[in-house]
Amino acid sequence: MPNKQMLFRITYLLLIISLALLAIYFIIQYLFPLFLACLFAVLLLPIIRFLHFHFKVPYVLSCILTILSAILVSTLLLFVAGVELLQGIIYLTKWIPNHLQFLVREVTENFNQWIHPIIQKVNQYIHNLPSEQHTLIEEQLGEISISLADQVAYLLEIILNWIGSQMANLPGSMTILIFSFLCTFFICKDWDTFYQYLLKTVPISYIKLTSNISRQMKEKVMKYMKAQLMLIFITFLIILVGLSIFQIKHAFTIAIILAIVDIFPILGTGIIFIPWSLFLFMTGETTLAICLFSLYLFVIFLRQILEPKFVATALGIHPILTILAIYLGFQLFGVKGIWIGPVILFISKACSEAKLFHIIWQYIKYNNVNVDKL
Repeated sequence: MPNKQMLFRITYLLLIISLALLAIYFIIQYLFPLFLACLFAVLLLPIIRFLHFHFKVPYVLSCILTILSAILVSTLLLFVAGVELLQGIIYLTKWIPNHLQFLVREVTENFNQWIHPIIQKVNQYIHNLPSEQHTLIEEQLGEISISLADQVAYLLEIILNWIGSQMANLPGSMTILIFSFLCTFFICKDWDTFYQYLLKTVPISYIKLTSNISRQMKEKVMKYMKAQLMLIFITFLIILVGLSIFQIKHAFTIAIILAIVDIFPILGTGIIFIPWSLFLFMTGETTLAICLFSLYLFVIFLRQILEPKFVATALGIHPILTILAIYLGFQLFGVKGIWIGPVILFISKACSEAKLFHIIWQYIKYNNVNVDKL
């Protein structure tokens, strides 16, 4: 049975954790450029130190060169992606109308062939009903039609509002990036000063504990990235072989695009494979449509089997826990939770391997925090 002192220490810890989470929330919400700057600094510091120690470049100059190189590479990648996206949009504006008209015509003809006899029978049945029931059914059908139209209009409104808000937020996003890179420079330049200040104000044992957790986190992130890259490569290889067997043109490029799209949860390769298969089916290429859809099902099946195993092996966690983390993340946070769940899981794993939970328990039970013996 926990005594009053243990309950007090538990309450005290929960209060500290709540305040820390609240502080992180406010930093991300209101000081997002600073948060990004800290993230950029952590990523760029190894490169800055490499230039400084191995090539004897002055430290401040190393900071400037590394940050400018990061900005240049990021800008170049965004420019190339933007150009490719613009070219794709221009191509699709020429390609979609003709094929869409053909697809609509085929769908309409097939719909008429399959559904029209059923509709005629339903109409005959409705007309044979008493006038009151006939009127009631017609009113309900009219209400359903109006409701569907309203839903479609609402969906289009949401999409257009989202596009407009994203376009309106572009200047603000550029301002955030500019402030973030400026803060990154000063954080990197004065990193040693910050570290020395911490050494003077914080006990060395706690700094070692934080460094240990940070090291465990870096290892987990790197292993997780390797697992995801391996999954992407396997997806790419399977799609490339499949498309080559089906004699699809530009199989290599299509396989790369599909492998990258497969990263996104919920959507995955289905956002391309399903409309593609449907279009081929409607245009009479039934065999190829079935082959592509079968390839899609095989990729989905293989990824569902391999992803928990790869991620679990990389993080040292049982696959069941990984699946549960993904499911609970989706239930609690929606689509974002598919990423948030595993992230929380491997943060917990890193803290466990750094013996943080053991330290917390020692504090709660014995009011003793001894980091040095861990």
